[in-house]
Amino acid sequence: MCRMFVVFFLSVLSWHSLAERVPRIEQQLDAVIQFPLRFPDAAQLAAWEQQLHTESDSDTWYRVKALSLLQQALAPEQKQDGLSALQTLLHQAEPISTEAQLEVLNALLELQLHHQLHAQALALVSQVESLLLHEVTPRLQFELLLQLGRVLKVNGELEQALSFFLRAHHEILQLDGAGTNYRRQYLQLQLARIQSRLQNYRYSIQIASQALQVATELELSILLPELHLIRGAGMQMSEGTSEQVIADFKQAAKAVYPQAPGRTQMMALNNLGAVYMHLKEFEKANRYFQQSVAIAETLHNDRELHVTRFNIGYVKVLQGLVEQGLPIMEQAYAAFINQTTPGLQGIMLGHLADAYHEAGLYMQENEALRQQRQIRDQVLAIERDRVYTELQVQFEAQEQGLRIQLLEQANALRDERLKRAQRERTLYIGLVTILLLSLIGLLSAMRHVRLLNAQLDDLSKRDPLTQLFNRRALQDMRHASGDLLVLLDVDHFKQINDSYGHDKGDEVLTCLAERLLSSVRKEDRVLRWGGEEFLLILRGVEPGSAAESIEKIRCTISRESIAELDVTVSGGAVLLDQGQSMQKALKQADDLLYQAKAGGRRKIHYQWPDQHIEVLS
Repeated sequence: MCRMFVVFFLSVLSWHSLAERVPRIEQQLDAVIQFPLRFPDAAQLAAWEQQLHTESDSDTWYRVKALSLLQQALAPEQKQDGLSALQTLLHQAEPISTEAQLEVLNALLELQLHHQLHAQALALVSQVESLLLHEVTPRLQFELLLQLGRVLKVNGELEQALSFFLRAHHEILQLDGAGTNYRRQYLQLQLARIQSRLQNYRYSIQIASQALQVATELELSILLPELHLIRGAGMQMSEGTSEQVIADFKQAAKAVYPQAPGRTQMMALNNLGAVYMHLKEFEKANRYFQQSVAIAETLHNDRELHVTRFNIGYVKVLQGLVEQGLPIMEQAYAAFINQTTPGLQGIMLGHLADAYHEAGLYMQENEALRQQRQIRDQVLAIERDRVYTELQVQFEAQEQGLRIQLLEQANALRDERLKRAQRERTLYIGLVTILLLSLIGLLSAMRHVRLLNAQLDDLSKRDPLTQLFNRRALQDMRHASGDLLVLLDVDHFKQINDSYGHDKGDEVLTCLAERLLSSVRKEDRVLRWGGEEFLLILRGVEPGSAAESIEKIRCTISRESIAELDVTVSGGAVLLDQGQSMQKALKQADDLLYQAKAGGRRKIHYQWPDQHIEVLS
């Protein structure tokens, strides 16, 4: 452990020495830039470029030149020229150094992200990763890890994105100066966004709220709009519409910053429209949607443009103008389907199904529900739970490490003051004391991490809401011929959330979980399968008594209200045959569940071993 600390301490010293050798312009760049949202202005970049004209083979020159090209290419009409110029500069940097190449790649990735060229940015990930294997300055290491995380996030690779953000978070331990607090805040924003994408809204709200508090205390205003936006969205999804949600969206909507012109404002206006659409204040909703469309058209942001137009069509449907609104929704969804995540596709399909229902197009409604189910199956809850649990533990451990590092830096500054006032012996004793205190802090942090890891395995196999086993736990459960699998899905669960709020929806799921546990034996298992689905595994059921066991479960659920609501379920049930895989049996039960849904809900379809299907209702 002592050897590990000595290596860490010497590494910090070597990086400090490197920082002392950074040229004056590099120091000025570090003071001005808050990457990726704030760059030097064009005049300042031109001045630096002129000063460096005799050192055009230096890493600093390539950094300034790349930033200058990026600054010019942020405007849509300069996009292609900027991309070509940066590609040419990248070829010129290859014989110079790894750092020169990475400075250009840093600017190139930022430009591609700015203009939503997500696939092109993804194609550069492996090249940047290979170059980062070489030794580069901590500042550049941090910025490239941050960029790779952003690229993977927008391409839907959330687990890899979180991994890169955590590596970037580790690099903050090697950095100091005024920009450290900003870097931490920007990473917190990225983590809050990903937690929201993974539907871990409670943690998304928590991270955003902490970042907002620090931003207020330290007067870090540049990220306030986006933090308000992500907190408002998380609260809306988890708690329903509230005054705080509206206040957050309004804060985000009225703040515009030069390096993010209108994007946050555009999304906040769209969210405000959605809030008032839910409140059935359609005139106010349309006003916000139209403002969002105007900004999206100015920014050439097709993705948000399609989302907002979809919402405008949905408002018309809700107003009874189905013939006008439904084609708008269909066209927007068709244009949007290849530009979004499966989760958002599923939400839009749910709204489409509602619109088809309003129009009396029941076949189209069933098809939309079927597609929604397929998409939901692609986004498995097991992956979301695993990604969150493992990486959240790492993030908390690194945050504690960062606090220890900041304490060490404070101790080092105090020690510098002592050196001028104390003799050599007194200084030596002070240094040893600081090292021992730091070592004790590191040992304490390591013990905390070990405790967190010990909790990880159990957390990853439990659903946080109901405390039931989740999909991951199924891997460790024994299965045998004669086990009865019953897959249940709460009917019209979306309507419960929309009408009563997500807290009521969570209460329904929790009460239903307790009801299901009370209806099975000790050796049986109840799992939350994902969303509003539950899986029951009843051990050793004879074929002749299977229907009776299913009917007992159905009666237990329906005998009285759940969370003061009339809740019904649909389901599919099948006996596990000799030699049949669990995966195949689950697919069979899922198909039976879909048949029960399509057949009117409030029933369970059970398939006998002879393939005969019995409907229990």
